[in-house]
Amino acid sequence: MHMHRIILFLSLVTLSSFKNVDNVQRSIISHYASHHDAGVDFTLQDSANNTVTLSQFKGKFVVLVMEANWCRPCLEEIKATKELQANLLGQEIVWVFISFDRDKPSWDEARKENNLKGIQLWGKPKSEDLKKTFRFDSLPYYIWVDKDGTIAMDDAPRPSVHSTIKQLRVYLNG
Repeated sequence: MHMHRIILFLSLVTLSSFKNVDNVQRSIISHYASHHDAGVDFTLQDSANNTVTLSQFKGKFVVLVMEANWCRPCLEEIKATKELQANLLGQEIVWVFISFDRDKPSWDEARKENNLKGIQLWGKPKSEDLKKTFRFDSLPYYIWVDKDGTIAMDDAPRPSVHSTIKQLRVYLNG
C-alpha cells in the first residue's frame, strides 16, 4: 500500500512540472483508485447529536479530515485548510472533520474556536473502528472519497502541501 502512495506522489510531483499533464495525472489517479476497496461507510454524531453517515454524501466529492485539538500538526493545518477551502469555493466538495479529541466538551470548544467550514463529527467513541476502516494510525490523516463513495486517495496530502489544490482539481474535473 505504501509503495502505491510513493509511486503516486512521485509521479504527480514529477508531472506537475510539465504543462497539460491533467490527462496523465487522471490516468495515474484512476489506476491508483482502482486498487482500493469499494464503498466504505461510518455512522457518527455531530455536535447536535444528529446521525451522519459517509454514504449520505454519495454523489459528492468528500474530503475526510481525521484530527484532534491536542495534535500539534492538526492545529498547524487549520490556516492552510481555510485557504484551500477558499480557493475551492464553489466546487462540489463536502468537508468532513472527524475529531479524536478525548472528551466531547474539549471537542466542542475546539470546533467553535477553529471555525472550520464543513461537517463536524466526534469520532472518539468509534476511533478504533475508524482506524481499522481507513487504515491509519496517526493524525492528521486525510482521505478523499469519490462521488461514487469509494476511496479516491487515502493518506491524501495535507492542505499545506503545495500540490494539494492541483491534485484536488484533477479529481474534481475528472
